[in-house]
Amino acid sequence: MFNQVYSTGNTWEPQKHGIVVCIPKTTAPKRPANYRPITLLNTDYKILARLVASRLRPILAELLHPSQHGGVHGGGIFDAVAAVRDAIEYAEKTHTSLCHISGFYGSVRQDLPHLSIQATIGTWFWRQVDCLHKEHDGQAYSCIHINGHTTGHIPIQCEVQHGCPLSMLLFALCLNPFLWLSDQTLTGIRISREILTAVLAYADDITLLVTDPKDNPALAETIRKYEKARGACFNIRKSKGMAAGSCNTTLNMMDIPYCTQMTILGFQFSSMVGQSGKSSWTRVTG
Repeated sequence: MFNQVYSTGNTWEPQKHGIVVCIPKTTAPKRPANYRPITLLNTDYKILARLVASRLRPILAELLHPSQHGGVHGGGIFDAVAAVRDAIEYAEKTHTSLCHISGFYGSVRQDLPHLSIQATIGTWFWRQVDCLHKEHDGQAYSCIHINGHTTGHIPIQCEVQHGCPLSMLLFALCLNPFLWLSDQTLTGIRISREILTAVLAYADDITLLVTDPKDNPALAETIRKYEKARGACFNIRKSKGMAAGSCNTTLNMMDIPYCTQMTILGFQFSSMVGQSGKSSWTRVTG
């Protein structure tokens, strides 16, 4: 069956049909924002997507920015969390001004992953990924299942389906130009003797390390350029800033609110590295 998909370049409509269910984020959800949508995908699709992902992952290890820890061999969520912790400790001990800006790109243009693969890896591989998403009119579909009822087909137009084994890799590839541009534009911070970085990422979760107030307009311009070129959208409403070291919280950082604590990749951080460790372990030990 998979050989047939590769030879024809087509998959059947039911194989690309996803069912979206809403998982509660809290014990007593009362608003739509209290739910997390998860897409249940066809088993044939997921097996084929995982095969493609296993071939794509070794290639991405050579292409992705070193600060991208999602979806690559040898990287992981704990490496990204450790880098955030090291940056806080460095700012605390050296009294360096440091503002963590945590946010993510909530959506990308539907054709952006395909264009990124075609530009960086090649047309043949792009066709293998493209056959997983295109249909008779060029779109994959999902339905929403809620309270025992299922909606009609909703075309996927602006992002990769959640639950797809390829989603993390495709998001990492799409955001790769933004990571390189941010590192070239911003001053950054040295979290080890060898590494000077201004951005850390795990798939679409991005943490920007701003150490110079002059970087504020440069950061805004970097985001504007990327969004214009890639059709992506940086989710300002869900972004937060956390000051560390000698950071001046009176400075306006693109209207992003400051906070004393911040959750990054599921871990609780504060402006002091010792307090960050206590906050994270308190949640685990009760």
